[in-house]
Amino acid sequence: MSTIPLYTGDRYYRAVVVRDGRGVPTNPDASPTAVVYKNGAPSGVPVTTQALSGSPGFIAAFDVPPAIPGDDWSMLVSAAVDGRPIDRWIHLANAIFPGGTVHRGFITRDRRGAGVPPAVVSATVWRNGAAQPVPVTITPEGSPNHGRHMLSFTVPASWTPQDDVQALIEAVVQGKTVRRYQWVGRVVQPADVTITINRLRIMADEQTLVIQNDEQRTVIASDEQAVTVADIEQAVTVAETEQGAVV
Repeated sequence: MSTIPLYTGDRYYRAVVVRDGRGVPTNPDASPTAVVYKNGAPSGVPVTTQALSGSPGFIAAFDVPPAIPGDDWSMLVSAAVDGRPIDRWIHLANAIFPGGTVHRGFITRDRRGAGVPPAVVSATVWRNGAAQPVPVTITPEGSPNHGRHMLSFTVPASWTPQDDVQALIEAVVQGKTVRRYQWVGRVVQPADVTITINRLRIMADEQTLVIQNDEQRTVIASDEQAVTVADIEQAVTVAETEQGAVV
């Protein structure tokens, strides 16, 4: 996920690859849908999609609604492969601040990777390899649910930059207990993600490219190294076509 914040009016592009239950890139049964979440709740922002050429995926694009640095952004992608729901959460942009609130989506799955609602589900927050007494809220998302949940907790003010944060999720799915760790991120200070824009600037972190000039700011992100350079180039082309971005 990116620590570059999204700003009001940004045009955001995300190249996404659809995978089957084993994680293999696969063409879905029909066009996937995407819902953008802001701070743990559906934002209501319209999302447009365009198929990727040469990859079983698509480019999702949306205009960022009113936002401030530190807002938590994610996208719930819904698709079906061989008639089975293969949904996934993609975390777009966020930073974990001491005293801030974290929202992370997760999906409980059966042995074939299809999302199914659990009989019981709980989560424990871990910091630097040790369980923490941090209250956690888990909210089911979507109808039908397909195992989709949103996990939320408040980061203690005593946590320090570079602390490593995970969540241990435990669920009973089809009569069997399933446990897995989900990486949440590393704690940063607000200044770590503050940027100054002067005319044209190109910024990047591990998976996000930002193109900025006086009139607009375009954000292009990859799907966690699951897409090719050609896919990102196609996303840039879409951005140029729609927004006249300077690259």
